Amino acid sequence: MERVVAGSVLLALVPVVWWLMLRGWRARRAEQADGLALPEPAAPPQDGFVPGAVEAVYVSTTLAGQPFERVLVHGLGARSAASVGVVDGALLVLRRGARWFAVPARDVVGVDRRRGQVGKFVAGRGGLVVVTWRLGEVPLDTALHCRRREDADALAAAVGALVPGSAA
Repeated sequence: MERVVAGSVLLALVPVVWWLMLRGWRARRAEQADGLALPEPAAPPQDGFVPGAVEAVYVSTTLAGQPFERVLVHGLGARSAASVGVVDGALLVLRRGARWFAVPARDVVGVDRRRGQVGKFVAGRGGLVVVTWRLGEVPLDTALHCRRREDADALAAAVGALVPGSAA
């Protein structure tokens, strides 16, 4: 009988915990909308075609240098499958089930390979391609996990060529 009561209490707590998590998520999004004053990211072309696109998982966008501070405004907090590529001087992130966005070359600050960021940690070195860029005046890090290592290398090189002052 004690186990039934304990199990019932735990089952009753699950929706409460989910509600608290949802409330925290919404509060963070509202705080970021007011405090960060981030403009909408640029929209990519309507056709959604990216020549040489790489299949990846859009992991998350965080404040630059703060891998656990997820950005939630403008749909940037939603993890999703994506096609990613560099076209006409911009990084295009075409997400399935979430808002697409583009990062013009003038806003790209750098690209790096890292083991993890909030939402995904990969065993081994450099499993994520992390693009540092500016949205308005706020520097952000966007992590992408490519399906194949060769694709990650190619994507990092293509984004690196967008960085102002790069040798490419």
